[in-house]
Amino acid sequence: MHFHAVIRLDGPDGAGTAPPGWATTVLLADAVHGATGLARLIAPGSEIVGRHVLSFGIQTDVRPIAAFGAGERLTSAAVARYIAKYATKGAEAAGAVDGRIHRARDLVMLPVRDHTLRMIGTCWWLGGLPAFEPLGLRRWAHMLGYGGHFSTKSRRYSTTLTALRQARAEHRALEQRGALGLGDRATVTVGQWRYVGRGYSPEAALIATSAREGRSTMADRLLSVQQAAERLGTSVRFPRRLIAERRITFVRVGRHVRIPEAALDDFISRNTTRPISRRIGRAVA
Repeated sequence: MHFHAVIRLDGPDGAGTAPPGWATTVLLADAVHGATGLARLIAPGSEIVGRHVLSFGIQTDVRPIAAFGAGERLTSAAVARYIAKYATKGAEAAGAVDGRIHRARDLVMLPVRDHTLRMIGTCWWLGGLPAFEPLGLRRWAHMLGYGGHFSTKSRRYSTTLTALRQARAEHRALEQRGALGLGDRATVTVGQWRYVGRGYSPEAALIATSAREGRSTMADRLLSVQQAAERLGTSVRFPRRLIAERRITFVRVGRHVRIPEAALDDFISRNTTRPISRRIGRAVA
C-alpha cells in the first residue's frame, strides 16, 4: 500500500506563524524517517488469522517541497497535481470493480484478474467473521476492503474539505450561469412540494415487471461441467462437446467455463420427446 503525506511544520500559534529557527527542513525530514521506522500496529483478528504487525516499508522517500534535486524546484502546484492524480483514481484502476457485491455468488461473475479476485474473496470471507465485522469488509469488498476517504488532514490545516467543496460548488454554479447567459441576474429557488400519489403508473409498472424478470434471469445459478454432466446423467465429455460445438449457452469466468442453469433446462426441454397418444378404435362390421 502506498501512503503519501504532505507534512508542514507551523509555528507555535498555528498556520499563520513561522516555525522556530531550529526547526529546519533537514530536521523535519530526519523526524519523518525516525517516525516511520518506529511505527508499529498489530493487525486486528490476530486470534483468527495469526499475529501480523503492520509497519512502513524501507521505501520511504522524503522530499522537501521548496527545493527538489539539484537546481530543480518542486512547487506547490506540482504537489497539488500529484495529489489530484490519486484523488481521481478509483479502486477500479487497480483492477477492482466500481459496484458493491451483495452475494457470494456474485464473485463468480466479476471481470477481474485472479489476484484481484483473491483479495476481494478474502475481504468477503473475513467480513463474515465476528472479529472483523466492525471493519465492514463485505460492504467494501469491491474496494478491496477500504471504505474510507482517499485523503485526510490535520484539524489545524489552513483549509477544510467543507470549504473546498463549497468553493468548487460556487465555481461550477458560476460557470453554469455564464453558459446559460444568466450573468448577474437573481436566481429564484422554488422549494414547494406537493403530494401526487404513491405506487407505479401503468406504464411504470410494466417497466418494473420487465426489470424484475431481467434480474431473475441474471440470477441463474452457474453450473460447472461436472455438475451439468450429473444433471444430464452423462459423462463430462458430453457437456464439453456441447460447449465446443456451441450447442448450449455458456459463460467464461477467467479460465473456467460455466453453464447457466436456465440454459441447461432449456436444452433439456428442447431435446425432450413427448409420447404420442394413439386412439385405438374397434372396427364394426
